[in-house]
Amino acid sequence: MLSEPNLRVFIRRIMPETGDLLLEKGKSLMLLGDLGGAEEALRQYLADNPESPAGLLALARLLLFEGRAREAKGILANFPASYEFNTAQLLKPVADAYLWLEKQQEPPKNALEAAYRNSLRLAKQGKIQLALDGFLDILRRDKHYRDDEVREVYLGLLEVLGEHHPDVRQYRADLSNVLF
Repeated sequence: MLSEPNLRVFIRRIMPETGDLLLEKGKSLMLLGDLGGAEEALRQYLADNPESPAGLLALARLLLFEGRAREAKGILANFPASYEFNTAQLLKPVADAYLWLEKQQEPPKNALEAAYRNSLRLAKQGKIQLALDGFLDILRRDKHYRDDEVREVYLGLLEVLGEHHPDVRQYRADLSNVLF
């Protein structure tokens, strides 16, 4: 039989904290496509845990999924050293590409440039699978287009979708087939 203080410690170990539940709720809602509910849960989680790398990463992924590059870039620029740091670094090319696209005024110089801009537009609109297909077509024609920027954005978009997304494994295999 455990004493009351020991029982409380035991229960705390096996029961998730409320904040952890909010973080998981936000991630799950994003996977289900409820972006508004996901953002609400993640912001509520971050209100109580403002320095949480897992929460910041989840919010940055959500913002990039919605095409909100400036806000995501701010989170990624000051990302804390943590287990999630490397994943956050993979998201930076996506934010940079979105911001680059917003500045483009001139028409594309060639068909690959037009395809690249179109794929970025699709990604910003949340149509990431269509964008990934477009990037694969570009990489089939030129594996190092824009000094590997297309490959970096592609990998970043896979991180935006997240490892639990049902299509990510296939898109990783498609990229490997194209590059090797």
